[in-house]
Amino acid sequence: MAKSQFKRVVFPFTSIVGQEKMKKALILNAINPQVGGVLVRGEKGT
Repeated sequence: MAKSQFKRVVFPFTSIVGQEKMKKALILNAINPQVGGVLVRGEKGT
């Protein structure tokens, strides 16, 4: 069996508590980079 040419990318979502809409936006951007990115803002720890 040939070794896969794809590198596995890990997204550490266990570090993000709550923020379901933000996680969804990050996943959608990872699936389709043509989305153009995700703007995340807020105070540290929010």
